[in-house]
Amino acid sequence: MTEQVLTVQCKLSPTDSQAEEMEDTLKAFADACNWIKQNTPAKLRNKVRIQGIVYQDVRAKFGLSANLAIRAINGVASNRKTAMKDYSSVKNFEPTSIDYDTTAGLR
Repeated sequence: MTEQVLTVQCKLSPTDSQAEEMEDTLKAFADACNWIKQNTPAKLRNKVRIQGIVYQDVRAKFGLSANLAIRAINGVASNRKTAMKDYSSVKNFEPTSIDYDTTAGLR
């Protein structure tokens, strides 16, 4: 059986309060990614090993949900793998996007 991935593109019209909450979440996610990058060995690219080192701290320091903490860890691991493959430097994370997966669920 082939897994089908659907992508939905939509325009949001949040209230001022909702927009502020989204901005805060974007910033917390980017800050968590940068903190993970700085507080784990630079050559470590295995997301499970990174998770074992920083998961609890990321949840506590940045107030992220379990899903977002795991997505931040995975983002750092993926970024490191790409940088190694491309012989480039590991990027800094900016609060411009956030990564959710299917375990986040829709409400």
